[in-house]
Amino acid sequence: MSKLIRWETPFTDKLFPSIVLITTSNDSLSVIVADAVDKYPKYTVGFDKVIAFACMEEAGSPRNFVEIEKTENNLCAYIWVDSPWSKSYAGIGDHYPDGTPIPFFHYLIFGGDNNVEVLTAEKPSISLVGEKTAISVNYEI
Repeated sequence: MSKLIRWETPFTDKLFPSIVLITTSNDSLSVIVADAVDKYPKYTVGFDKVIAFACMEEAGSPRNFVEIEKTENNLCAYIWVDSPWSKSYAGIGDHYPDGTPIPFFHYLIFGGDNNVEVLTAEKPSISLVGEKTAISVNYEI
């Protein structure tokens, strides 16, 4: 059954944090999460081997998450169990040594300025940023 479950992060219980998405390569991205754009601490959430992602202004988002069952309400970080994206990509990608496909997880961060969705089989990394820090992104074509 499709439902949203709590994704345990340092910011899970924040309501409507500020969210910025930065693509860092073909299949990696980072999400910056903070109470407000100009306040610290902030968190960077790093995703690798990304299969699909979306970043949408929350007010006009075409997804209706109100209708999806939640294990807890009023969180900003969820994992969408059995999401349509997870189903559509099932079996694609890496496999365990016994041939079983490695499952994908659909991560959601609901913000006050954007909602971010990320589909990956990799566990995201979360880092605390305590002060103003530069992030460099290099890309060659």
